[in-house]
Amino acid sequence: MEVNNTPILSIIIPVYNVELYLKDCLDSILNQNSNDYEIILVDDGSTDSSGIICDEYTNKYSNMKVIHNSNGGLSDARNSGFKIAKGKYILFIDSDDFIEPESLKNIIKYTDSNVDIIFLDAYKYFNNKSIKKIDTDFCTEKLKINNKDILLDNISHMNKFTGSACSKAIRREFLLDNNISFESNITMEDIDWNLKILTKVNTSDYYSGKYYYYRQNRKNSITNSINENTFKYGIKIIKKWQNFNDNINSILAYEYIILLANSYVLKDKNLKNELYSLSWLLKYKNNKKVFYSYIVYKIFGIRILSKLLEIYLKNRYKTINYNL
Repeated sequence: MEVNNTPILSIIIPVYNVELYLKDCLDSILNQNSNDYEIILVDDGSTDSSGIICDEYTNKYSNMKVIHNSNGGLSDARNSGFKIAKGKYILFIDSDDFIEPESLKNIIKYTDSNVDIIFLDAYKYFNNKSIKKIDTDFCTEKLKINNKDILLDNISHMNKFTGSACSKAIRREFLLDNNISFESNITMEDIDWNLKILTKVNTSDYYSGKYYYYRQNRKNSITNSINENTFKYGIKIIKKWQNFNDNINSILAYEYIILLANSYVLKDKNLKNELYSLSWLLKYKNNKKVFYSYIVYKIFGIRILSKLLEIYLKNRYKTINYNL
């Protein structure tokens, strides 16, 4: 496939030890009926055969290039790919996930309007090949907006804050003009990056067709690796953004109850107390899960709320997954 010198999409894929899934990911992109994209692979110091697979594909396809880095983490890998991207819009895809056939062709149609961000539908993909939509509350009316304040208010009232970088197409010039990149050496980097975008975005659109599939319960995946750093940086992000406005606090409140639901892993009592001290966020209850959490908190207190959220999470997913 010949590469377009000025592609519409730049697809940036960080790669780290995903030899079992990488080919599926790449084939799902390459088997699209479009050539208006480039693929930028960033091998983040893989110790399995992932780097070799990257080289094999880039030698075969002219619209694909690879950067081999020492291990610097997801944020650095994404930032490295963005630095050499040429596309009008940026897509981030995780190397253990995959996308819907023909979805890129359809997304490209939405880029003509030159909006800052195009929201995209995403699904969970389970080992039995079943799928589940991430948020059934997504709709064009709420996300096709030409007003930043209205967009933020709409998002703060949704069932789930779609904090993943992979569920959006972002205009490259918008990111450059606003100096938006991923902060290095933190977890929950997608949340911080999304808030940078949502506080600057002026125009948005929504593509409602099937697009992205998140592979669930993969061993060693980031979403299955909750540790004390998750809470350390989650608290840091909350404190960074807490004074912006009420809608941002409502989005942070959603992230806060996710931290509470997983706080049973915390051994550091000081860190747990610091997490509990942020319970004031629960009063920003645009989201219905936060609303019900606030009621429980007012009656029983933060520790009981944390325990009940943990039980809810375990019962719903059977295995712990960083998602409500």
